[in-house]
Formats: sequence, C-alpha cells, structure tokens
Amino acid sequence: MWGLGLSVLVAGLLLGCGVAKSAQSKTMVEVWTDPAGQVYEQFSNGELRKYDLPTDTTYIYYDLRLGTIDWVDAANPFSTMVYFEDFQIVVFLDRTLSEVGRLDLRDAASIEQAGTVARGIDDQIWVFDQAAFRLRLIDELGRRILESDDLRRSIAISQPPEAIYARRNWVVAYWPQRGLARFTNTGQFLDWLELPPHDELSWQANGLVGWQNATEEEPVKVWSWAGRELIRELDCAVEVREPIAVFFRDGQCKSY
Repeated sequence: MWGLGLSVLVAGLLLGCGVAKSAQSKTMVEVWTDPAGQVYEQFSNGELRKYDLPTDTTYIYYDLRLGTIDWVDAANPFSTMVYFEDFQIVVFLDRTLSEVGRLDLRDAASIEQAGTVARGIDDQIWVFDQAAFRLRLIDELGRRILESDDLRRSIAISQPPEAIYARRNWVVAYWPQRGLARFTNTGQFLDWLELPPHDELSWQANGLVGWQNATEEEPVKVWSWAGRELIRELDCAVEVREPIAVFFRDGQCKSY
C-alpha cells in the first residue's frame, strides 16, 4: 500500500498545483468507455479522467509514484481496473476513481512474470504469465483459479500477446502477427480470428473496434467485433484523420 493515489473531483477548474503542472505537459493517449457509456481519458503522464454523464462530473485518478498507466479495464463501471505493467501492480478504483485496493502481482505466488491483464467475470483477473506462457485466472488476492495450457505448445506462439480482453463467455489474446486467439472462460483455446486490415485497435466495453486511418482518397474505415459477429465495415463518420480512439455511444460513432 505504498502508492500515493489521488482522486480529485473537478468542477470547472483543476485544484492543486501538482495536478495543474502535470496538465501542462500531458497528451491524450487512449480513450475508453464502460457499459454505461461513460468516458475515460488516459494521458501520457499517468492521469486518468472519467466523465460521469448522469451527474455531469469529472473525476481524476493520478498516482505520482507509479507513473504511466499501461491498461485500463472499465468493464465494470463501479470497479475500474488500472494496470501499471512496469511495476506489475493492479489498482482497483470505485466509480469516483478513488483507490479502493491494489494487487502487486510480484507477490502473487500463482504468477511467475506478469504480462498483460484483463478483467474477468466476478471481478477476477486474467493474467498472461510470460514465464510460463499461460493465461492464468486469479482472484483479487492473487490466488490462482485456473490456467490455460502452455501456449507455446498448444497454439505455437513464441511471443507474449500485445493485449488480452475478457467478457462473460470468452477470453481473447491479440498477436499482431497472427490475429486474435479466442479462448473459453476456462482458458481452453477455441480458434483464431483473422481481423480486417487496421492501423489501430481500441478495446471498448462493447467489444473490439479497429480502423484504418484516412488517406487522400479514402475516409477512416471502421469495423467491430463483439464476441460473436465480426462486422467488417461500419457506417461511422470519423472526422479525425488519425484517431487515437473510436467507440460507440447512444447508437452513434465517437472519435478522438
């Protein structure tokens, strides 16, 4: 519990010179949505902002000691999970982005070397163990629930996945060179999904969104996958030529 977490309620102006200074040098690197349609903005300095639509309120999480956030999982709007991969630390935040707990994966006996993570059902956590090359499901105390086979043998991969993503009935792992590997929620490999051409991927509450950036001849092309059906092209007007995020809210396409 040595982290210095900060959750700030903002009403128009940022309070506190420490946060104000960080705002001067930050850039937005990713945008996420949760199932309630609330927006989370991730910045290069490690700041995370959440816009609560029903109350028109902004919340901020910022940890000076842990620095840059590597992954945000907002699948549960009442318990956002933030991951700092360099420290192998998972932080749990409530709906106001106040820290309510953390898990140091270096201290988890069930994990040898943590790589990417994702939120599973019932607030469990999927971790790709880079030493064992297995997907491992653990609880919030770090205790192992189940694990996959050694993926070097079962699906012939030699590099850790770039990301993993989980929902109630499936888990996926993404390798840029191969595509998307689908697993059951017990870690059993199902198949490979070949993704359409894309420059970027965005992991949102309702599934995976990919897009090709605009060219002189063509606008941005967007597709999505939500666990069942791969939609190869969406009617999605994106004005930004090279968006950092694309998602859907209230039946409309949003981009940053």
